[in-house]
Amino acid sequence: PAADLGSLAGLGAAETAELENLLEEKQGGVPAQPPAERAAASASASAVGRPPGTLPMATQPSPATAEEAPPERFLARRGRAVAVASAAALLLAVLGVGVGAGFTRHGLFFRSSLFHRTGPDRPGGRLVRQAREKLAQGDYLGRRGALDLAAQALRLDSRDAEAIGVMGQAAFALQRVHGGGDQAAQRAQVLLDGLSEKDAAEPEVVKARVARALLPGAEGSLQAPLAALEATAGGKDADPETFYLLADAARVRKDLAKARGWLDRAERAHPGTARNREAQGLLASARGDGPTARAMLEDARKRDPARSSAALELGVVLESQGDLAGAEEAARAAATPEAAARLGPRERARVHALLAQLAFRKGAPPEEVDRELEQAVREDAGYLPARLAWARQLMRRGALDQALSVLGAAPASGDPGYVEVWARALAQGGRQLDAVNALDAALAANPGEPRLLLAKGAVQESLGKRPEAEKLYEDAVRRDPALWEARLALGLSRLRDGDPARAEPDIRFAAEKAPADPDAVAGLGEWWLAKGDLAQAEQAFRRALQLDPRHPGAHEGLGRTLLARGDPAGAVAQVQQALAADPHRPAAQVSLGALLWQKRDLAGAQAAFAAAVALDPKSGLARARLGAVELEQGQVDAALNDLLAASNLDGSTAEVHHWLGRALLAKGETSQAVEQAKKAVELAPAEASYALALGAAQERAGAMAEAAEAYKAAIARAPKLLEAYEKLSTVLLAQGRTAEAVSWLDRAIAVAPREQRLKLELGDCRARTGQPAEAIRLYRAALAADPSQKSAYYRIARATHEISGMAAALPWYEKAAREDPGNPMPSYYLGFACKERGDRAGAVRHFKRYLELRPDADDHKYSE
Repeated sequence: PAADLGSLAGLGAAETAELENLLEEKQGGVPAQPPAERAAASASASAVGRPPGTLPMATQPSPATAEEAPPERFLARRGRAVAVASAAALLLAVLGVGVGAGFTRHGLFFRSSLFHRTGPDRPGGRLVRQAREKLAQGDYLGRRGALDLAAQALRLDSRDAEAIGVMGQAAFALQRVHGGGDQAAQRAQVLLDGLSEKDAAEPEVVKARVARALLPGAEGSLQAPLAALEATAGGKDADPETFYLLADAARVRKDLAKARGWLDRAERAHPGTARNREAQGLLASARGDGPTARAMLEDARKRDPARSSAALELGVVLESQGDLAGAEEAARAAATPEAAARLGPRERARVHALLAQLAFRKGAPPEEVDRELEQAVREDAGYLPARLAWARQLMRRGALDQALSVLGAAPASGDPGYVEVWARALAQGGRQLDAVNALDAALAANPGEPRLLLAKGAVQESLGKRPEAEKLYEDAVRRDPALWEARLALGLSRLRDGDPARAEPDIRFAAEKAPADPDAVAGLGEWWLAKGDLAQAEQAFRRALQLDPRHPGAHEGLGRTLLARGDPAGAVAQVQQALAADPHRPAAQVSLGALLWQKRDLAGAQAAFAAAVALDPKSGLARARLGAVELEQGQVDAALNDLLAASNLDGSTAEVHHWLGRALLAKGETSQAVEQAKKAVELAPAEASYALALGAAQERAGAMAEAAEAYKAAIARAPKLLEAYEKLSTVLLAQGRTAEAVSWLDRAIAVAPREQRLKLELGDCRARTGQPAEAIRLYRAALAADPSQKSAYYRIARATHEISGMAAALPWYEKAAREDPGNPMPSYYLGFACKERGDRAGAVRHFKRYLELRPDADDHKYSE
């Protein structure tokens, strides 16, 4: 093995002798000579100018007989003969050494000189030609074969520049496209760097340098070799491999039109190949031309059914187009044992990652998705997308320790996507400080990296620090305006701030940039929902669920949309599906609590909000709503504790102060209630219900004028908020401002003419101002329009009593007692009427009924 790939070039005499000795012994030659002795013999022979292995002169055997000294002529003739013989012996010795060395794997000058080391007929030339043919296949087996053949050529001649170039092309393509080949790529790089300036101009070497520059992170070294390769592309010797490399380089540089031109050149040079159709399909996919990509890849499979890589790429394209059945057929075809054997480790990992994505989109059990992703990681441990997808699946189900374990086995590089998912897993598990520290360390190594800024913003938002998060999102967008994930996060943050207009450009950009991503599509649904376009919102959320049937955000958003459309049952079902997909999603628990609260299932709402608080103890909103539901159930002390905690967690949310003010009011802390209500109005001045609550607190505090202004402000913000009109008229009546009260009630009736209770209240105002006849007219009109307004009977009785006396009013009192049995006042007046008529039994019966209905009456003793 030490002799592979030209490594013998740097060995000395002793090491070479030792290798030859070992080879002779291995091949059954003469007994091995000890390395030290062999080296010494070699050195001694070199010193006297004789071939290694001959004995020293002193040890040569003497002739059996010695001639006597010849005469002078004989001596001269003999000297010439000796000289010729010596020359012939020397020539034979040199020829012997050369020929003998030719049989070793590091043969000497004859092979180099006589057989032309750089010519096509050199010993390794046939192997290099075969390697180039293999390389032209453009797939894993072809490049693997090319690598092996080039290595064999280099065993014959370690300085063969063409073989080094072909080896580099194959090794770098294996590393970039197919996975693996790292050691071969390192060896090729060493050999390329050791070439002379003349050999570096060899066309195959230039291609190898371009292939090396296409590796991730090496793009900065692409310009010089690319220019050299482009200069050769117009020559008659340019081959398709040159055009494919130039097309790949153009794709790396985002020049897709130029890439198309080079692929067309390759097609003209070698028409009708499956490789070209596959390359054209990948280029069309990069352009966003899905139909062309599909057609080209299908044609590639038709031309070469055994081309597994074309099946894989076709599956990817079909999945992005929503053809899940077609995508699965292609992926399964690439996953068969026979087909998988023609793919590299990276490609096999991609096949299983695609099968996992398809299973996920079809709503398959999580175990099936996990099994495919685990197999993808097993095929290629360095394929980060598979690890990240697996970790996200585990995070969605709350298996955070498993997710971190999967990520921890990944290369601890500064890959932004890896660090982002890792930090989100830490934050989701409540380790926000660890997540921030990890992101800060990554940002120190990669200052301003947009994906890291995005991840840090998400962690800050999970901590309730929305302003800080929004600044990080803005920074990420400024550094990379094309990063749609950051644009989406920024838009959703602005949407949560109640600013759909500012959110629109970023959310729309994300939806247009990633139309097949469920997060982007669900974000568009959120924007439509905030705009009040329920039809568009529902369409977007349902589209997101087509892309990901278990997308919790889409289920949750669809639930809120259905609720707004008057389908609370459907809304609850959708939010429950969101929780089934992600039971550790605090926002979904909050949504479920809100839905149950609206249905007046206060116990269910309390349980949902309590679960949200358990999942995210730092959520001020979840804690506030838990306190609000407790307050509505009469649990004032518990409500006050939760609402005070919520205000400490999130003092910038108006809803928190609103409910805290109401709890303080229920506790009798009127002045503090007014202060909290004022803060709620300051934080959300457009929210009418907060102004209404402020008016109620001020009314309780006796500040009637301020209460009236608060009610007027509520009406200005929500002209159809009838409760504000009613409360305002009550306050005005209490101040003796009856005419104003009548005016506001007239306006309320104009807003909601079918609300008959407003006519009853207006009739009360008329009665107070000495217009009982007008009051009776309003009462009768309300009762005729809405027979359920039972309180009108008592009102008519009182007004009639005032105008015409008890006798005329008595039938109305009796009817009021029958129709409105919960009202104590008809029994009160009927008791006196019976007493005056001498109907003691009737009087007793009516007074008892009055006391039952009103045990805390001021005149309780008198009535007894």
